[in-house]
Amino acid sequence: NEKEKNKNKQSLSKGDLYLYNINEKGEFGSNGSIGIVNGVLFEDLLKHLNHIIDEKELLCELEVKYPQKLNNKIIFASDNIDLNTSFAPGTYISLQLEKESDEKLKWAFVECESKEKLDLLLHDCNNYINEKNLKVLFENDDLIYNESYEDNVLSFCLPISRSNEPKEDIQDYKYYIVVFAYNNEKIIPNLEDYYIIIDMSFRVGVGYDDSVREGVLGSKIPNDIKYLKQWLNLNLIANFNDAYNFLLSIILHIDQFSIEKLKTYPQLAGKIAYIYYRFDLAKIYFKVKSMKNVQIKYENYFQDIIYYENTIKKTIQKHKYNSNENYPIVYWEKLVEEICNQFKLNIKTKFIPSNDSNLFGFYNQDEAVIKININNIENTEKILKTIIHEIRHAYIHQKKPNNDALQYYIYYSDQYIYFNKADQKFGYKTIPDVYFFQPSEAEARTIEESIIKELK
Repeated sequence: NEKEKNKNKQSLSKGDLYLYNINEKGEFGSNGSIGIVNGVLFEDLLKHLNHIIDEKELLCELEVKYPQKLNNKIIFASDNIDLNTSFAPGTYISLQLEKESDEKLKWAFVECESKEKLDLLLHDCNNYINEKNLKVLFENDDLIYNESYEDNVLSFCLPISRSNEPKEDIQDYKYYIVVFAYNNEKIIPNLEDYYIIIDMSFRVGVGYDDSVREGVLGSKIPNDIKYLKQWLNLNLIANFNDAYNFLLSIILHIDQFSIEKLKTYPQLAGKIAYIYYRFDLAKIYFKVKSMKNVQIKYENYFQDIIYYENTIKKTIQKHKYNSNENYPIVYWEKLVEEICNQFKLNIKTKFIPSNDSNLFGFYNQDEAVIKININNIENTEKILKTIIHEIRHAYIHQKKPNNDALQYYIYYSDQYIYFNKADQKFGYKTIPDVYFFQPSEAEARTIEESIIKELK
């Protein structure tokens, strides 16, 4: 049936070659033919063929072999990972091979400071990677918080700093690392080895880590639950308004939110830790105290700090505090009671024994009680610092200061996303636990130091 034959015949020309009789799935090779327009090319091909079906028609049989798909993926060993969104520097991640290997493997990564450089690596891996830009995870302790290689799972922290961290406001920014697992005998890996591409483009503020400031390119996403996904996918937390809304979005996103549940979302937990790290409240506090433009921008926070510190200083001076003296329990009870009355806080004080010499006290939010370790009561200055610090936690808890974006950020981080010690791994060995630099702890610690300094 010539008509039916012509109907089924499809042709695609490309230079000297054309394909025909492609099957209905658009596949070529198993059920198709190659036509060669260029006669010289065809003669050259014949020289390499062992079998010609029909010399008259110049037909020959070819076996087309498709390249085998390499099973060389590295995958995340954690749940709740969204590969379509970025990771924050310092995030603690766990990786494993998609297919287990008996080889003794070396793990390393290469940085790509743009999408163009990533494409270059994928196009010409052998020329892109060298001993200078290849960072071996097992040998470079500065880049990891904790090495853990168990059951073919490697856990480590992503690099905390990036070579191309923007110093000025920019809209488009990309940064990747490509993690390789390869035979320990090899010096340089390639794309035939196990690898994974990790987008590390998540940013907070502008500038290097020691001089971070708020950016001007804040999110224009509405503060509405309908836009929850857009907030979660945000690549740039430019200011405290973005930070507060991002924290709130995570709280709403995770059903029956808790810190324990957040730890099962390592990608999101890492972003929060990075926000806390970059927007260092100790540095923000000193900016507010010393820079007029910041005082104007966050007038409510500034006025609240002045009120809080002055009230505490006047009350301490009224009680004739002297750091060189030891005071009985009743002295501390009266001091705390009067400070809390000034702030109209419903707080009790309990003195409890503890053998932990590093524990001076803590605020129990559920019981509304400040507990002081009686075994350390002879360390007068540290007891006073503890009282100032813990009353600040109680003040944030009960007064709920929320008149500007900075106050919102501090309040929500303190009340909903508060990390206890060792709750969240982040960064590398020279960076303290997230507990120490999260907003409520960094601020309370800075306030206590400032008051004690002024009392001397």
